[in-house]
Amino acid sequence: MTFVAVVGGLLVPGLGQAIAGRRWWALGWAVFVPLCQIAVLVLSPWLFYVSFAARLFAAVQGGWFVRGTEKPVWLAALPAIVVAVGIGLFIAMRAVIGNGVTSSGSMYPTIAIGDRFFVATHPHGIERGDIITFDYPCDRGAEQYVKRVIARGGDTVEVRCSVVYVNGIAVPATAVPGACAYQDRNETTGVWTTLSCSRYREQVGGRGYDVYGDAERPARERDPNRSEGDPRDFPSRLRPVEPSCTRNNDAFRPSPAVVLTKPAATACEPQLHYIVPLGTYFVMGDNRNNSSDSRVFGAVPENLITGRVFAIWLAEGKDGYVWSRIGRLD
Repeated sequence: MTFVAVVGGLLVPGLGQAIAGRRWWALGWAVFVPLCQIAVLVLSPWLFYVSFAARLFAAVQGGWFVRGTEKPVWLAALPAIVVAVGIGLFIAMRAVIGNGVTSSGSMYPTIAIGDRFFVATHPHGIERGDIITFDYPCDRGAEQYVKRVIARGGDTVEVRCSVVYVNGIAVPATAVPGACAYQDRNETTGVWTTLSCSRYREQVGGRGYDVYGDAERPARERDPNRSEGDPRDFPSRLRPVEPSCTRNNDAFRPSPAVVLTKPAATACEPQLHYIVPLGTYFVMGDNRNNSSDSRVFGAVPENLITGRVFAIWLAEGKDGYVWSRIGRLD
């Protein structure tokens, strides 16, 4: 009987207390544990661990109360109320909070391989700088992607010499001094490799975050005789086509979404921009040279967005858990 009460209490906090007739303990745990989990949405991901510890304690306490009760009441109003409250709050929590994990290095350094994150599943008013999850536009339902929103429908986007321009204005980017390297994992073989990079601090929509570029970017920026852009500049002057899942078929098809603004521009000047279609979002990975994003498959339709990432709740890297990475992202 005690074992059943403990197991039941793990599933529905407060159940053991309700069976033992401890009304206030039962209702208190039934409400506190789920609300603690929901509070993760606005406070700290560490509350997830607090709620888990509280659930364990409540289950053990409930079993202890049942053990000390001469006539536990299994079929009564109080246990039924606790079960109803527990199920209702669990459904409410699942309706507003989801979770995910990334196996790609495209969002370094913000989200690393192995990071598990919480997602607000019904995001409203997505802004520039938000990190979103969405169905891969080229194969809907097959895979979830995680990227950062750079621009919204109606905005213009251009990348020249790794500087991002939104509506013709350069996104502020400041080099972060010091060595830069990260661990990347081949998704097919599982082999880890160390890659060199450069690190920059960007500001989009009043939100600051770090991005990775290729290791040679700082040297190119110091070159006074520079005549070429960067490898991932966008749109390409050589192939000025609208990014899409069928871009290879559109190689010689002009698009009104790609507008030439300065034919005689130098490599690093704004010259050719992309107009983000209404009802879509232009997204990029923070690991700019190691990301398949809107520069490749185009802007993401709003109906494919599945959530907004707001916190990392567990981080597991090559050498084990990285507790310092746990925290909010907004």
